[in-house]
Amino acid sequence: MTMKKFFRWLIKRVDQSYHKKHHLILIPGCKNECFYINSHPYEGEEKVLEGGIRIQKGDPIIEIHMNNQKSDELNDIKAIMRVLKEALKALAVLFQTEEYQNCKAVYGNTLLYPIAEKFGFEVLEVEEKDVDKAGQLWENIIKYAYSEKGKKLENRISKEIWYEKDRLVSKWLV
Repeated sequence: MTMKKFFRWLIKRVDQSYHKKHHLILIPGCKNECFYINSHPYEGEEKVLEGGIRIQKGDPIIEIHMNNQKSDELNDIKAIMRVLKEALKALAVLFQTEEYQNCKAVYGNTLLYPIAEKFGFEVLEVEEKDVDKAGQLWENIIKYAYSEKGKKLENRISKEIWYEKDRLVSKWLV
């Protein structure tokens, strides 16, 4: 077994456990299975987003996670942009449902923040004291496991992405 195959196997096992523990689900109504979500009370320091919305400890949010098992299908920018657009449309509909209508924003932590920003996410730097070293290591393992042979890996640090509910709904609800 090659090192990349081993890491892909490991990623699959860890993802399955993480998804179960944190009750992650594929985005309901989404045309693709490239993103998982879970809703939970926000636990961090207060955030004030561009539109003036305050996200405080205890506020309900939706957290979004990329489906690592689909990484092979997302090997170019156009593919990522297509699936993200589909996910945002599904999230706009989801915010209208009784279960998710009180959520104030969608939040994530990603290396793909430049693409997310093009679609309307607000990108926030992660303060050095808040950098999750284990999370960064995990992202680097994923990057290595799914990188194309011979392609140079960029050493990028992930950033927070936020999309305030009303902005997302007004832009993406079709």
